[in-house]
Amino acid sequence: MRQKVANLDMGRFLLVAVASVTLLAIGAVAIALAGRDGQPAGGTLPELDVKQSGSATDQGITVSLTRAHFSGTATFVELEVRAEDNDPSGTGSAVRAIIDPSDLRLDEAAVESGFGGFSAPLASPGVVRLPPLLLRGEGTLQIQSVTLLAADETPPRAVTGEWSIRLEVPGDLASRLRVEHLGGGRIESGGVGISVEGAVRSTSETLLTVRIDSDDPVAQVGQPSMVAAGETLYGGLISRREDGQLLTYSFPPTKFGSMVQVSFGPLERALERTSGSVEIDLAAAMARAGLSGADGQETPLAAADVVRREGVELTPTLLTFTRVISSSGGKDSVLPAIRLTFDGAFPPAGGGEESYSAVTALGKALRSGGSGVGYSKDLTGVVCCPRTEMWFFYDSLNDLAETVTVTYRGNPSSLIRGDWRMTLRP
Repeated sequence: MRQKVANLDMGRFLLVAVASVTLLAIGAVAIALAGRDGQPAGGTLPELDVKQSGSATDQGITVSLTRAHFSGTATFVELEVRAEDNDPSGTGSAVRAIIDPSDLRLDEAAVESGFGGFSAPLASPGVVRLPPLLLRGEGTLQIQSVTLLAADETPPRAVTGEWSIRLEVPGDLASRLRVEHLGGGRIESGGVGISVEGAVRSTSETLLTVRIDSDDPVAQVGQPSMVAAGETLYGGLISRREDGQLLTYSFPPTKFGSMVQVSFGPLERALERTSGSVEIDLAAAMARAGLSGADGQETPLAAADVVRREGVELTPTLLTFTRVISSSGGKDSVLPAIRLTFDGAFPPAGGGEESYSAVTALGKALRSGGSGVGYSKDLTGVVCCPRTEMWFFYDSLNDLAETVTVTYRGNPSSLIRGDWRMTLRP
C-alpha cells in the first residue's frame, strides 16, 4: 500500500484487535497528523454558523474571515490566507501559511495556552480557536506575523505586519455566551492522582482541566471519555502545561444542568532509559513466505528468525513491505520501505536523538522512516497488547539478503491500570 508522508514521526495509536478497526489515531506515519487542515488539533469543532466577510491586506498577504462560531468558552474563526507575491525570494513558491498563537490578539488581549494556531495551504480554509468574546467586546482579530512555507527547501519566511479584522457578531451573542461551571474532586489509583482544576460547559463544548500527580511522567493512552445522558463522548487534548501535569480537554457539548461522569486511563509511564539490539534473519523469513518485496506483502517473524539479542528485549513479530510517497521540492517520489513490528512500547527518545537504527550484515545503514507505538482493545474493551512499528528505507532487496540488526535507544513504556472515574456536577 502506498502511503503519502508529510511527517515521518508517528505517535500513539489505539486499535481494536480482532476486528482490526481503527478506534483512535493520535498521529501515525503517513496516516494522520495532530490536527487536520480545516480544523484545530484536538477538541471538538462546532458548526461555523455565522458568515464572515472581513479581510485585511499587508505586506502582500491577505487574510480573510469566512465563517465563525461564538460560545462562552471559545470563538472559532475560519481563515484563508493568500499571498500576492508568491515567490518573494525567487527560489521557491509559498504553498502554506502558518500563524503562531503568540502572533494573535483578540480585542487587544493575548491568546492564552490552548487557543490559537493556524496552519493551512494558501487559499485554503483553516480554523483557529480563540478565547470567547466579552459581551461588550468589539470582536477585533489582530495578527502580527504570518509565516510562509515553500514547497522546496527554502527556509520558512516570517512576514511581520498588521492585519486587523473586525468579526461580524450575531445578534444573539448573549445567549451564545452562556456557560455553566461544573465541580469535581480528586481520585487516586495505581499511584497516580487526577484532580479537577476546572470544568465548564458552553453551547459548543464541555471543557475539563485536570492535574496529574505522579512521581514519574505519565500520559493518557487514547482519549479520556465522558458519559452524558447515556452517551459516551471523547475528549481532545487542547492544552498541555507544566510539563504535562496540567491538561485541558475539549469534549462535545452536554446538556445544561446535567451531571456527567469522566473516565481517564489506562495511563502510560516511561521506564528507565535503556538500549537494546536484535539481529533478524529477514532473508530466511522472506524465503519461507516466498516474498518478493512487492508492496503490501508481509509475513510473521518467528523466534527462529532472531539470530542474536543484546540489552533490552526486542521481539520482532511482523515484516511488512510498503511504498512511501515522499514529497521534496514539490515533487513526489516513491521509496521502498520495510515496516518491522515489535512487541512492547518503545517510544522515541526526546531531544532529537536518534532512537532507531538498522544496519545490514554488510554494514550498510538503512535510513529510519519513523516509528509508532500502538495498543489494542480486546473484545471486552480492555486496552492491551502494546506494540512498536519501525519504518526503514532500503535501496534494493540486496540490502535484505542476509540479516539486519535493529537497535533501540530510549525509554520503554509500561501501562498503568487503575480506576480514574469522577462525577462532575453543576
